[in-house]
Amino acid sequence: MVSSLVRKFLVLTIATYLSPYIVPTHQLREKPVNAEARVLEKDIFPVLSPDMQIALPEIYALKMQEKINSLKLLPYTDAMESITTPEEAAAYITAFMEHGGETIDSRIYFEPDYCASFKVMHQRLMHCKKIADDCDGGALAAAALLQDNGFPSHILILETFQSPYSRMLKTTSHAVFLYRTQTGFGSLGINPSDMQQPVHKNISSLVRQINTASKQNYQRFSVYDLSRKYADFASNNKNNDVYISGSE
Repeated sequence: MVSSLVRKFLVLTIATYLSPYIVPTHQLREKPVNAEARVLEKDIFPVLSPDMQIALPEIYALKMQEKINSLKLLPYTDAMESITTPEEAAAYITAFMEHGGETIDSRIYFEPDYCASFKVMHQRLMHCKKIADDCDGGALAAAALLQDNGFPSHILILETFQSPYSRMLKTTSHAVFLYRTQTGFGSLGINPSDMQQPVHKNISSLVRQINTASKQNYQRFSVYDLSRKYADFASNNKNNDVYISGSE
């Protein structure tokens, strides 16, 4: 009897201590870092017809292979002008980008977390078959390719706790490009699981789908307008870092 009461007391004590840190998936909540996240409530997104929905990137990469392949040796500005829809941006990322692992920024840019401009990434295609980068590179590439087609440069940051039972509650983050059409919210990124069709009525639904596709458990999210912090993020020669700690 005494041992049972002791166990219940310990369980309640631990649950009380950890409750601020554990957020069930069904309770995903937006964590606005600043007023930029509120722009999502305004109707400022381009209206696209239903036939412009993004599908599996492999299908679009095959369908548009000739057009996409022709962009490899063109200047980055021509690539940006040629890409006009989310499915074309997905095909570009699928054809020319790949995840290089957690240490790719240190190996390529000699900094632990570096987000190069689209110009710098595209120019690397002159010397390699694919651009090795991480999640923020894929998100920035999509934002750059679509910024002149009426799509705001919104970066969706997803966060999760590595281990709620560890002594130090360290978070990991992931980044995708967030866009919206008349059919709903969708996303683009460097991983196949980041390519989600714009069919979600809200961002929480989109995050749940990314969780399912990636087998992750992102528990909170925030939205940044990349162009407000770096107006020339597509063409500069500097680090366009959006706050990402331990990005995947």
